Amino acid sequence: MTLPLQLLAAPIIAWLAGTLFIAHLLQGITARTASGRGAQPFTRLRSGVLWRSITRRLTALTGGVVTVGLVVSLGTMLACFATVYDTANVADARFRVGSDIRLTPNPTSDQPHPTALSTEFDAPGVGGATPVVFSSQNSVLTSDFNEDVASLAAIDPDTFGTVAALLDSVFVSGTASRMLSALRSTPDGILVNIALAEGLKLEIGDPAEVLLARDTDQQIRKPMRVVGLFTKFPGAAQGADIVANLDFYQRETGLTEADFYLVASSDRSASGLDRTVQGLSKVQALSAGQEFQQDFEVLTSETALDRD
Repeated sequence: MTLPLQLLAAPIIAWLAGTLFIAHLLQGITARTASGRGAQPFTRLRSGVLWRSITRRLTALTGGVVTVGLVVSLGTMLACFATVYDTANVADARFRVGSDIRLTPNPTSDQPHPTALSTEFDAPGVGGATPVVFSSQNSVLTSDFNEDVASLAAIDPDTFGTVAALLDSVFVSGTASRMLSALRSTPDGILVNIALAEGLKLEIGDPAEVLLARDTDQQIRKPMRVVGLFTKFPGAAQGADIVANLDFYQRETGLTEADFYLVASSDRSASGLDRTVQGLSKVQALSAGQEFQQDFEVLTSETALDRD
């Protein structure tokens, strides 16, 4: 959801108007009270001095109220801006990572990394895990108009939506849950980046041919159907062009290895992410301590934010 730029001035105008109104109201009440007491004899020292001091300094009092109001408003706006800015940066870092934590198998590791391994990431602090198959230019998308090399991401619709930093705003043709449901109900369906779809003149519902597992011994061409459009996809740093159903991809290609795993943490603070990573390193299926670091390259949203 995008708000009009004019609304940015609304809180400032409201605060200024409120400050001036309070100052005017205070001046009116003080002036009436002071004028009423002016006709009365000076009976009490403290109250008499106080009210005569106020009546003689109404202009300074009003100016002080306005100044305090403006200072408070400036501080409030700066605090709100800092909070919104930090929140946006954290959300952006989490989107680029794909989730709270991304585990990428180390190229030097001799351990297998099947997609089913994500079910064994059961450690304290882990809110869920999902495997992803993705690499640059690993497919070819062909339409009736033209064809182009593309980067395909294969995901599990059942777990990806609960783990990944998926936003409704990245989908042109519906909400995130609706697009994942389309992939779930249409195994041979694909989500296509809108820029690629426009270049190949593809629309929702159009048939297309996809070369899966390009440049491997298992590459195969399969007829598929466009079920949705998106602008960008979480976790795909190089930019995903196609998103497909993981079960369909594995069934057709016979490939079972994952390119990386996304893990959601129940505590997204810096210390919480560290505890979750430490918990993962102690899981029996992953080995412990230093071997875990050798087996996976670990990237967290906090690490990505610190790099920026």
